[in-house]
Amino acid sequence: MNLQTSRHPLNLYKRRENLRVMRRELAFLIVIVLIGGILRIVDLGTESLWNDEILSVDHASQPTAADVVEHVKNREAAPPGHYLVLHYWILLFGDADFSVRLLSVLFSVASIVLLYIVTRLYFSERTALIAALLFATSMSQVLYAQEARLYSMFTFLVLMTTYFFFRGFMVRTHILHRVLYVVALIAALYTNYLAVVVIVFYGFLLLWNRRATLRWMMLTACALLLSAPLAFIVADQFARANGGLSEVLLSYGVPQAIAGLGLFVFAMPSVLFCLMLGGMILLRNKMRSWLILPNWCFVVLVVVFCFVYAYLSLYPLSLLSVPVFRVPITNSYFLIRHSLFLAPLLYVWAAWKINSLDRKTVAVVLGMILVTQAFSLGVFYTTITKPDWKGAMAFVERQSGYEMHPLMLLDRGGGSNTLLLERYYSDADVVDLTLYSSRSEFYQIPDDILIEKVRGRSFWLVLSKNHGTGDYYKDLLDKNFERSFSGEIYGVNVYQYRSLTIDNLKYAGSS
Repeated sequence: MNLQTSRHPLNLYKRRENLRVMRRELAFLIVIVLIGGILRIVDLGTESLWNDEILSVDHASQPTAADVVEHVKNREAAPPGHYLVLHYWILLFGDADFSVRLLSVLFSVASIVLLYIVTRLYFSERTALIAALLFATSMSQVLYAQEARLYSMFTFLVLMTTYFFFRGFMVRTHILHRVLYVVALIAALYTNYLAVVVIVFYGFLLLWNRRATLRWMMLTACALLLSAPLAFIVADQFARANGGLSEVLLSYGVPQAIAGLGLFVFAMPSVLFCLMLGGMILLRNKMRSWLILPNWCFVVLVVVFCFVYAYLSLYPLSLLSVPVFRVPITNSYFLIRHSLFLAPLLYVWAAWKINSLDRKTVAVVLGMILVTQAFSLGVFYTTITKPDWKGAMAFVERQSGYEMHPLMLLDRGGGSNTLLLERYYSDADVVDLTLYSSRSEFYQIPDDILIEKVRGRSFWLVLSKNHGTGDYYKDLLDKNFERSFSGEIYGVNVYQYRSLTIDNLKYAGSS
Protein backbone atom coordinates (compact mmCIF):
# COMPACT_ATOMS: atom_id res chain seq x y z
CA MET A 1 0.00 0.00 0.00
CA ASN A 2 2.71 2.48 1.10
CA LEU A 3 4.97 1.42 -1.77
CA GLN A 4 2.21 1.93 -4.26
CA THR A 5 1.37 5.32 -2.74
CA SER A 6 4.98 6.44 -2.89
CA ARG A 7 5.11 5.47 -6.57
CA HIS A 8 1.94 7.34 -7.42
CA PRO A 9 2.65 9.73 -10.32
CA LEU A 10 1.45 12.73 -8.29
CA ASN A 11 3.81 11.91 -5.40
CA LEU A 12 6.72 11.34 -7.78
CA TYR A 13 5.97 14.69 -9.41
CA LYS A 14 5.94 16.47 -6.00
CA ARG A 15 9.25 14.88 -5.03
CA ARG A 16 10.85 15.87 -8.32
CA GLU A 17 9.45 19.39 -7.96
CA ASN A 18 10.81 19.66 -4.41
CA LEU A 19 14.20 18.44 -5.60
CA ARG A 20 14.16 21.00 -8.41
CA VAL A 21 13.33 23.81 -5.96
CA MET A 22 16.08 22.68 -3.60
CA ARG A 23 18.62 22.67 -6.43
CA ARG A 24 17.54 26.15 -7.55
CA GLU A 25 17.69 27.41 -3.97
CA LEU A 26 21.18 25.93 -3.53
CA ALA A 27 22.33 27.48 -6.81
CA PHE A 28 21.14 30.94 -5.68
CA LEU A 29 22.89 30.52 -2.32
CA ILE A 30 26.15 29.49 -3.98
CA VAL A 31 25.99 32.56 -6.24
CA ILE A 32 25.35 34.81 -3.24
CA VAL A 33 28.26 33.27 -1.31
CA LEU A 34 30.55 33.67 -4.32
CA ILE A 35 29.55 37.34 -4.65
CA GLY A 36 30.16 37.87 -0.93
CA GLY A 37 33.51 36.10 -1.09
CA ILE A 38 34.71 38.11 -4.10
CA LEU A 39 33.66 41.41 -2.51
CA ARG A 40 35.63 40.53 0.63
CA ILE A 41 38.78 39.36 -1.17
CA VAL A 42 39.08 42.38 -3.50
CA ASP A 43 42.01 44.61 -2.39
CA LEU A 44 42.29 42.63 0.84
CA GLY A 45 45.98 43.33 1.34
CA THR A 46 46.17 46.68 -0.45
CA GLU A 47 45.73 49.11 2.43
CA SER A 48 48.00 49.23 5.45
CA LEU A 49 46.96 47.67 8.71
CA TRP A 50 45.54 50.34 10.99
CA ASN A 51 46.14 50.82 14.70
CA ASP A 52 43.66 48.26 16.02
CA GLU A 53 44.77 45.65 13.49
CA ILE A 54 48.45 45.95 14.36
CA LEU A 55 47.51 45.44 18.00
CA SER A 56 45.70 42.23 17.01
CA VAL A 57 48.82 41.01 15.20
CA ASP A 58 50.99 42.03 18.15
CA HIS A 59 48.80 40.05 20.57
CA ALA A 60 48.67 37.00 18.31
CA SER A 61 52.41 37.04 17.60
CA GLN A 62 53.37 36.31 21.20
CA PRO A 63 55.42 33.10 21.62
CA THR A 64 52.83 30.98 23.45
CA ALA A 65 49.08 30.90 24.02
CA ALA A 66 49.64 31.85 27.68
CA ASP A 67 51.65 34.87 26.53
CA VAL A 68 48.79 35.85 24.20
CA VAL A 69 46.31 35.81 27.08
CA GLU A 70 48.61 37.89 29.30
CA HIS A 71 49.34 40.35 26.49
CA VAL A 72 45.61 40.79 25.78
CA LYS A 73 44.90 41.23 29.47
CA ASN A 74 47.42 44.07 29.73
CA ARG A 75 46.83 45.89 26.43
CA GLU A 76 43.35 45.15 25.07
CA ALA A 77 39.72 45.77 26.07
CA ALA A 78 38.36 42.45 24.80
CA PRO A 79 38.59 38.75 25.76
CA PRO A 80 41.49 36.68 24.35
CA GLY A 81 39.44 34.28 22.18
CA HIS A 82 39.95 35.90 18.77
CA TYR A 83 43.65 36.53 19.39
CA LEU A 84 44.25 32.91 20.35
CA VAL A 85 42.66 31.77 17.09
CA LEU A 86 44.71 34.36 15.18
CA HIS A 87 47.83 33.17 17.03
CA TYR A 88 47.52 29.66 15.58
CA TRP A 89 46.43 31.07 12.20
CA ILE A 90 49.66 33.10 11.99
CA LEU A 91 51.71 30.04 12.93
CA LEU A 92 50.21 28.26 9.91
CA PHE A 93 49.88 31.04 7.33
CA GLY A 94 52.19 33.87 8.42
CA ASP A 95 51.50 37.48 9.36
CA ALA A 96 51.34 39.23 5.98
CA ASP A 97 48.58 41.83 5.69
CA PHE A 98 46.54 39.63 3.34
CA SER A 99 46.96 36.56 5.53
CA VAL A 100 45.96 38.07 8.88
CA ARG A 101 42.84 39.58 7.29
CA LEU A 102 41.89 36.39 5.45
CA LEU A 103 40.78 34.76 8.72
CA SER A 104 38.09 37.44 9.14
CA VAL A 105 37.05 36.99 5.50
CA LEU A 106 36.45 33.28 6.04
CA PHE A 107 34.33 33.91 9.15
CA SER A 108 32.30 36.53 7.27
CA VAL A 109 31.69 34.29 4.25
CA ALA A 110 30.67 31.43 6.54
CA SER A 111 28.26 33.85 8.24
CA ILE A 112 26.44 34.37 4.92
CA VAL A 113 25.59 30.67 4.83
CA LEU A 114 24.79 30.56 8.52
CA LEU A 115 22.43 33.54 8.30
CA TYR A 116 20.58 31.75 5.50
CA ILE A 117 20.28 28.59 7.61
CA VAL A 118 19.08 30.48 10.70
CA THR A 119 16.54 32.51 8.72
CA ARG A 120 15.26 29.38 6.97
CA LEU A 121 14.21 27.93 10.33
CA TYR A 122 11.31 30.40 10.55
CA PHE A 123 10.90 31.98 7.13
CA SER A 124 10.60 31.01 3.49
CA GLU A 125 13.58 30.18 1.31
CA ARG A 126 13.15 33.45 -0.60
CA THR A 127 13.28 35.48 2.63
CA ALA A 128 16.40 33.55 3.68
CA LEU A 129 18.06 34.17 0.30
CA ILE A 130 17.27 37.91 0.43
CA ALA A 131 18.70 38.14 3.98
CA ALA A 132 21.86 36.36 2.82
CA LEU A 133 22.12 38.69 -0.19
CA LEU A 134 21.81 41.79 2.02
CA PHE A 135 24.53 40.43 4.31
CA ALA A 136 26.80 39.46 1.40
CA THR A 137 26.64 42.86 -0.31
CA SER A 138 26.66 45.10 2.76
CA MET A 139 29.55 47.56 2.64
CA SER A 140 29.78 47.52 6.44
CA GLN A 141 30.09 43.74 6.49
CA VAL A 142 32.73 43.84 3.74
CA LEU A 143 34.65 46.56 5.58
CA TYR A 144 34.97 44.63 8.83
CA ALA A 145 35.46 41.32 7.04
CA GLN A 146 38.66 42.93 5.73
CA GLU A 147 39.96 43.68 9.22
CA ALA A 148 42.20 41.56 11.40
CA ARG A 149 39.89 42.14 14.33
CA LEU A 150 37.28 40.13 16.22
CA TYR A 151 34.11 41.50 14.57
CA SER A 152 33.59 38.89 11.84
CA MET A 153 34.44 36.00 14.13
CA PHE A 154 32.05 37.30 16.78
CA THR A 155 29.22 37.75 14.26
CA PHE A 156 29.77 34.16 13.13
CA LEU A 157 29.69 32.85 16.71
CA VAL A 158 26.53 34.84 17.50
CA LEU A 159 24.81 33.31 14.45
CA MET A 160 26.06 29.86 15.45
CA THR A 161 24.80 30.32 19.02
CA THR A 162 21.47 31.59 17.67
CA TYR A 163 21.07 28.54 15.44
CA PHE A 164 21.60 26.12 18.33
CA PHE A 165 19.36 28.25 20.56
CA PHE A 166 16.51 27.96 18.08
CA ARG A 167 17.08 24.24 17.56
CA GLY A 168 17.53 23.57 21.26
CA PHE A 169 14.73 25.69 22.75
CA MET A 170 12.34 26.91 20.04
CA VAL A 171 11.90 24.30 17.27
CA ARG A 172 12.43 20.52 17.26
CA THR A 173 14.39 20.64 20.51
CA HIS A 174 17.20 18.10 20.97
CA ILE A 175 19.68 17.62 23.79
CA LEU A 176 22.65 17.79 21.39
CA HIS A 177 21.58 21.22 20.19
CA ARG A 178 21.40 22.44 23.80
CA VAL A 179 24.90 21.19 24.51
CA LEU A 180 26.20 22.86 21.34
CA TYR A 181 24.37 26.05 22.39
CA VAL A 182 26.42 26.12 25.60
CA VAL A 183 29.65 25.51 23.69
CA ALA A 184 28.92 28.22 21.11
CA LEU A 185 27.86 30.70 23.80
CA ILE A 186 31.08 30.12 25.74
CA ALA A 187 33.09 30.72 22.55
CA ALA A 188 31.15 33.96 21.97
CA LEU A 189 31.76 35.14 25.54
CA TYR A 190 35.49 34.48 25.19
CA THR A 191 35.49 36.53 21.97
CA ASN A 192 33.51 39.63 22.96
CA TYR A 193 32.03 40.79 26.27
CA LEU A 194 28.98 42.06 24.36
CA ALA A 195 27.86 38.43 24.11
CA VAL A 196 25.79 39.23 27.22
CA VAL A 197 23.53 41.27 24.89
CA VAL A 198 22.86 38.08 22.94
CA ILE A 199 21.77 36.36 26.16
CA VAL A 200 19.30 39.19 26.81
CA PHE A 201 17.98 38.76 23.26
CA TYR A 202 17.36 35.03 23.79
CA GLY A 203 15.52 35.72 27.03
CA PHE A 204 13.37 38.24 25.18
CA LEU A 205 12.52 35.70 22.47
CA LEU A 206 11.47 33.10 25.03
CA LEU A 207 9.30 35.61 26.91
CA TRP A 208 7.80 36.98 23.68
CA ASN A 209 6.83 33.47 22.55
CA ARG A 210 5.81 32.38 26.07
CA ARG A 211 8.25 29.48 26.08
CA ALA A 212 9.64 27.80 29.21
CA THR A 213 12.81 29.54 30.31
CA LEU A 214 14.04 27.46 33.27
CA ARG A 215 16.05 24.95 31.22
CA TRP A 216 17.53 27.75 29.10
CA MET A 217 18.42 29.74 32.23
CA MET A 218 20.20 26.76 33.77
CA LEU A 219 22.26 26.04 30.65
CA THR A 220 23.05 29.73 30.15
CA ALA A 221 24.16 29.94 33.79
CA CYS A 222 26.43 26.96 33.11
CA ALA A 223 28.00 28.81 30.17
CA LEU A 224 28.49 31.93 32.31
CA LEU A 225 30.05 29.87 35.09
CA LEU A 226 32.53 28.30 32.66
CA SER A 227 33.34 31.83 31.46
CA ALA A 228 34.03 33.05 35.01
CA PRO A 229 37.84 33.32 34.43
CA LEU A 230 37.07 36.31 32.21
CA ALA A 231 36.14 38.28 35.33
CA PHE A 232 39.81 38.52 36.34
CA ILE A 233 40.73 39.78 32.87
CA VAL A 234 37.92 42.30 32.41
CA ALA A 235 38.58 43.96 35.78
CA ASP A 236 42.19 44.76 34.86
CA GLN A 237 41.26 45.78 31.33
CA PHE A 238 38.53 48.15 32.44
CA ALA A 239 40.70 49.86 35.06
CA ARG A 240 43.45 50.45 32.49
CA ALA A 241 41.54 51.16 29.26
CA ASN A 242 38.95 53.47 30.82
CA GLY A 243 41.57 55.92 32.08
CA GLY A 244 41.50 59.21 30.21
CA LEU A 245 38.90 58.06 27.69
CA SER A 246 36.34 60.63 28.80
CA GLU A 247 38.83 63.44 28.09
CA VAL A 248 39.52 62.06 24.63
CA LEU A 249 35.79 61.84 23.85
CA LEU A 250 35.30 65.41 25.04
CA SER A 251 38.08 66.56 22.69
CA TYR A 252 36.09 65.03 19.82
CA GLY A 253 33.05 67.12 20.74
CA VAL A 254 31.07 64.39 22.54
CA PRO A 255 28.76 65.91 25.21
CA GLN A 256 29.90 65.57 28.84
CA ALA A 257 26.94 63.36 29.78
CA ILE A 258 27.95 60.80 27.14
CA ALA A 259 31.74 61.20 27.39
CA GLY A 260 31.51 60.53 31.13
CA LEU A 261 30.43 56.97 30.37
CA GLY A 262 33.96 56.11 29.23
CA LEU A 263 34.22 52.63 27.73
CA PHE A 264 30.45 52.15 28.02
CA VAL A 265 30.04 54.59 25.12
CA PHE A 266 31.06 51.78 22.78
CA ALA A 267 28.31 49.54 24.19
CA MET A 268 25.58 52.19 23.95
CA PRO A 269 23.93 50.83 20.76
CA SER A 270 23.75 47.37 22.34
CA VAL A 271 22.43 48.73 25.65
CA LEU A 272 19.77 50.73 23.80
CA PHE A 273 18.88 47.55 21.94
CA CYS A 274 18.33 45.75 25.27
CA LEU A 275 16.15 48.60 26.54
CA MET A 276 14.15 48.44 23.33
CA LEU A 277 13.57 44.71 23.85
CA GLY A 278 12.34 45.35 27.38
CA GLY A 279 9.93 47.98 26.08
CA MET A 280 8.66 45.57 23.44
CA ILE A 281 7.81 43.00 26.12
CA LEU A 282 5.90 45.58 28.16
CA LEU A 283 4.04 46.81 25.06
CA ARG A 284 3.65 43.38 23.56
CA ASN A 285 0.22 43.83 21.96
CA LYS A 286 0.98 47.23 20.41
CA MET A 287 4.38 46.11 19.17
CA ARG A 288 2.88 43.36 17.03
CA SER A 289 1.11 45.99 14.92
CA TRP A 290 4.18 48.27 14.85
CA LEU A 291 6.43 45.48 13.60
CA ILE A 292 4.04 44.83 10.73
CA LEU A 293 4.91 48.10 9.02
CA PRO A 294 2.64 49.06 6.10
CA ASN A 295 4.32 48.32 2.78
CA TRP A 296 4.28 51.94 1.64
CA CYS A 297 5.96 53.02 4.91
CA PHE A 298 8.61 50.37 4.40
CA VAL A 299 9.34 51.55 0.86
CA VAL A 300 9.69 55.15 2.09
CA LEU A 301 11.98 53.92 4.86
CA VAL A 302 14.18 52.15 2.30
CA VAL A 303 14.40 55.29 0.15
CA VAL A 304 15.47 57.37 3.18
CA PHE A 305 17.96 54.67 4.22
CA CYS A 306 19.55 54.61 0.77
CA PHE A 307 20.03 58.38 0.65
CA VAL A 308 21.41 58.54 4.20
CA TYR A 309 23.70 55.55 3.66
CA ALA A 310 25.09 57.02 0.43
CA TYR A 311 25.66 60.38 2.14
CA LEU A 312 27.42 58.79 5.14
CA SER A 313 29.69 56.83 2.79
CA LEU A 314 31.19 60.17 1.75
CA TYR A 315 30.77 62.54 4.70
CA PRO A 316 30.64 62.61 8.51
CA LEU A 317 27.48 63.80 10.24
CA SER A 318 26.86 66.15 13.16
CA LEU A 319 23.49 67.01 14.70
CA LEU A 320 23.22 70.12 16.89
CA SER A 321 27.04 70.30 16.90
CA VAL A 322 27.25 66.75 18.30
CA PRO A 323 29.39 64.42 16.12
CA VAL A 324 26.98 61.54 15.47
CA PHE A 325 29.30 60.10 12.80
CA ARG A 326 32.78 61.59 13.25
CA VAL A 327 34.05 60.00 10.03
CA PRO A 328 32.35 58.45 6.97
CA ILE A 329 31.10 54.93 7.57
CA THR A 330 33.68 53.61 5.09
CA ASN A 331 36.36 54.24 7.75
CA SER A 332 37.44 51.44 10.07
CA TYR A 333 37.14 53.55 13.21
CA PHE A 334 33.45 54.20 12.63
CA LEU A 335 32.13 53.07 16.05
CA ILE A 336 29.24 50.93 14.77
CA ARG A 337 31.78 48.09 14.58
CA HIS A 338 31.16 47.29 18.25
CA SER A 339 27.51 46.48 17.53
CA LEU A 340 27.98 44.93 14.09
CA PHE A 341 26.78 41.56 15.38
CA LEU A 342 23.25 43.01 15.67
CA ALA A 343 23.07 43.81 11.93
CA PRO A 344 21.76 40.34 10.87
CA LEU A 345 18.53 41.14 12.74
CA LEU A 346 18.04 44.12 10.44
CA TYR A 347 18.78 42.01 7.36
CA VAL A 348 16.24 39.36 8.37
CA TRP A 349 13.53 41.91 9.14
CA ALA A 350 14.19 43.77 5.88
CA ALA A 351 14.16 40.50 3.92
CA TRP A 352 10.86 39.50 5.51
CA LYS A 353 9.30 42.84 4.56
CA ILE A 354 10.72 42.74 1.03
CA ASN A 355 9.35 39.25 0.51
CA SER A 356 5.87 40.48 1.48
CA LEU A 357 5.83 43.02 -1.40
CA ASP A 358 4.51 42.37 -4.88
CA ARG A 359 7.03 41.25 -7.50
CA LYS A 360 7.54 44.64 -9.16
CA THR A 361 8.03 46.43 -5.83
CA VAL A 362 10.48 43.74 -4.71
CA ALA A 363 12.58 44.42 -7.80
CA VAL A 364 12.51 48.19 -7.18
CA VAL A 365 13.36 47.96 -3.47
CA LEU A 366 16.10 45.38 -3.91
CA GLY A 367 17.46 47.38 -6.83
CA MET A 368 17.68 50.56 -4.70
CA ILE A 369 19.44 48.74 -1.87
CA LEU A 370 21.92 46.96 -4.16
CA VAL A 371 22.71 50.16 -6.10
CA THR A 372 23.32 51.98 -2.82
CA GLN A 373 25.57 49.19 -1.58
CA ALA A 374 27.43 49.17 -4.91
CA PHE A 375 27.96 52.93 -4.57
CA SER A 376 29.26 52.67 -0.99
CA LEU A 377 31.48 49.73 -1.94
CA GLY A 378 32.84 51.77 -4.85
CA VAL A 379 33.73 54.57 -2.42
CA PHE A 380 35.29 52.05 -0.05
CA TYR A 381 37.44 50.41 -2.76
CA THR A 382 38.57 53.64 -4.43
CA THR A 383 39.43 55.80 -1.43
CA ILE A 384 42.01 55.35 1.31
CA THR A 385 40.14 54.55 4.52
CA LYS A 386 43.08 53.70 6.82
CA PRO A 387 46.26 55.67 7.65
CA ASP A 388 48.61 54.93 4.74
CA TRP A 389 51.69 53.67 6.57
CA LYS A 390 52.77 51.68 3.51
CA GLY A 391 52.73 54.78 1.33
CA ALA A 392 54.41 56.95 3.95
CA MET A 393 57.24 54.51 4.58
CA ALA A 394 57.70 53.94 0.83
CA PHE A 395 58.08 57.72 0.45
CA VAL A 396 60.67 57.81 3.24
CA GLU A 397 62.57 54.93 1.68
CA ARG A 398 62.68 56.63 -1.72
CA GLN A 399 63.90 59.92 -0.28
CA SER A 400 66.42 58.26 2.05
CA GLY A 401 68.08 56.45 -0.84
CA TYR A 402 70.66 53.96 0.39
CA GLU A 403 70.88 55.37 3.92
CA MET A 404 71.03 52.56 6.45
CA HIS A 405 68.80 52.81 9.53
CA PRO A 406 67.38 56.30 9.00
CA LEU A 407 66.53 58.14 12.22
CA MET A 408 62.79 58.68 12.68
CA LEU A 409 61.21 60.82 15.37
CA LEU A 410 57.70 59.52 15.97
CA ASP A 411 55.04 61.61 17.66
CA ARG A 412 52.26 59.57 19.31
CA GLY A 413 54.74 56.73 19.88
CA GLY A 414 55.08 53.94 22.37
CA GLY A 415 52.05 52.02 21.07
CA SER A 416 50.37 50.99 17.85
CA ASN A 417 52.07 53.71 15.76
CA THR A 418 55.48 52.40 16.76
CA LEU A 419 54.43 48.89 15.76
CA LEU A 420 53.11 50.16 12.41
CA LEU A 421 56.27 52.14 11.63
CA GLU A 422 58.50 49.19 12.47
CA ARG A 423 56.28 46.85 10.42
CA TYR A 424 56.52 48.90 7.24
CA TYR A 425 60.11 50.13 7.72
CA SER A 426 61.89 47.53 9.81
CA ASP A 427 65.36 49.10 9.32
CA ALA A 428 64.41 52.46 10.86
CA ASP A 429 65.99 53.78 14.05
CA VAL A 430 62.86 54.96 15.90
CA VAL A 431 62.71 57.53 18.71
CA ASP A 432 59.33 57.92 20.41
CA LEU A 433 58.76 61.61 21.17
CA THR A 434 55.62 61.00 23.22
CA LEU A 435 54.93 58.06 25.49
CA TYR A 436 51.30 57.66 26.59
CA SER A 437 50.47 56.40 30.09
CA SER A 438 46.74 56.61 29.32
CA ARG A 439 44.55 57.75 26.45
CA SER A 440 45.01 61.42 27.41
CA GLU A 441 48.17 61.56 29.54
CA PHE A 442 51.60 61.41 27.93
CA TYR A 443 55.26 62.19 28.54
CA GLN A 444 57.35 64.26 26.10
CA ILE A 445 61.10 64.13 25.61
CA PRO A 446 62.54 67.49 26.80
CA ASP A 447 63.38 69.74 23.86
CA ASP A 448 67.06 70.19 24.73
CA ILE A 449 67.60 66.42 24.94
CA LEU A 450 65.81 65.96 21.61
CA ILE A 451 67.92 68.64 19.89
CA GLU A 452 71.13 67.08 21.17
CA LYS A 453 70.01 63.65 20.00
CA VAL A 454 69.58 64.77 16.39
CA ARG A 455 72.40 67.34 16.18
CA GLY A 456 74.57 66.79 13.11
CA ARG A 457 72.26 64.19 11.57
CA SER A 458 69.57 64.08 8.93
CA PHE A 459 66.35 62.67 10.32
CA TRP A 460 62.62 62.28 9.76
CA LEU A 461 59.66 63.51 11.79
CA VAL A 462 56.63 61.22 11.58
CA LEU A 463 53.24 62.50 12.76
CA SER A 464 50.12 60.33 13.05
CA LYS A 465 47.20 60.62 15.48
CA ASN A 466 49.19 63.30 17.29
CA HIS A 467 46.11 65.01 18.75
CA GLY A 468 47.78 65.72 22.08
CA THR A 469 50.71 67.70 20.65
CA GLY A 470 49.40 68.86 17.27
CA ASP A 471 52.17 70.58 15.26
CA TYR A 472 54.34 71.23 18.30
CA TYR A 473 57.29 69.15 17.08
CA LYS A 474 57.01 70.30 13.48
CA ASP A 475 57.13 73.93 14.62
CA LEU A 476 60.05 73.21 16.98
CA LEU A 477 62.11 71.48 14.30
CA ASP A 478 61.25 74.06 11.64
CA LYS A 479 62.82 76.72 13.88
CA ASN A 480 66.02 74.81 14.42
CA PHE A 481 66.62 72.70 11.30
CA GLU A 482 66.27 72.87 7.55
CA ARG A 483 63.39 70.87 6.17
CA SER A 484 64.31 69.18 2.89
CA PHE A 485 61.31 66.94 2.09
CA SER A 486 57.67 66.76 3.14
CA GLY A 487 55.14 64.07 2.49
CA GLU A 488 51.61 64.61 3.76
CA ILE A 489 50.13 61.18 3.15
CA TYR A 490 46.67 60.08 4.32
CA GLY A 491 46.83 59.77 8.10
CA VAL A 492 50.66 59.86 8.23
CA ASN A 493 52.74 62.99 7.64
CA VAL A 494 56.53 62.73 7.23
CA TYR A 495 59.12 65.53 7.15
CA GLN A 496 62.86 65.20 6.52
CA TYR A 497 65.27 67.61 8.26
CA ARG A 498 68.96 68.39 7.99
CA SER A 499 70.99 69.93 10.81
CA LEU A 500 72.19 73.54 10.53
CA THR A 501 75.65 74.47 11.73
CA ILE A 502 74.63 77.12 14.25
CA ASP A 503 75.50 77.30 17.92
CA ASN A 504 72.61 79.17 19.40
CA LEU A 505 69.56 77.05 18.80
CA LYS A 506 66.25 78.49 19.81
CA TYR A 507 64.13 76.07 21.67
CA ALA A 508 60.41 76.26 21.99
CA GLY A 509 60.77 75.48 25.67
CA SER A 510 61.38 72.29 27.58
CA SER A 511 58.34 70.08 28.22
